[in-house]
Amino acid sequence: MRLTSTYTRVAVPKYEFCPWCGTEIADWFLEWYPKEGQYEDIRDGKLAMDCPVRGCRKPVLMNKGKIVPAPQGTEPAIRPIEGAERWLKVTNSMWPDLKDFLVDPDEQPRTKYFRSGYWPEINV
Repeated sequence: MRLTSTYTRVAVPKYEFCPWCGTEIADWFLEWYPKEGQYEDIRDGKLAMDCPVRGCRKPVLMNKGKIVPAPQGTEPAIRPIEGAERWLKVTNSMWPDLKDFLVDPDEQPRTKYFRSGYWPEINV
């Protein structure tokens, strides 16, 4: 890949605070957005994602690898459970299903906000 002044590769944010609720999110799981181009649009700050904290869920944008508030009224993309399940399969993970990943003691900081209340189907 050739980097130019108009394109700079940025890291996926880890341990970034939500600018709305102030909660530190260990992993924003951009990989769970399954639609074509969504990951790239979110990474490039063109599409908002939601804060995974149950009481927040407000839209945030990536700006050069940092999480910033999206303008009021922006509709965020939501991580569908199917995207998370697909990610597990694509990565050839050691977890047989999403619930096992979410409750793995080694993954607790990353999965904290997705174990209960993010998807109606999951409450572990």
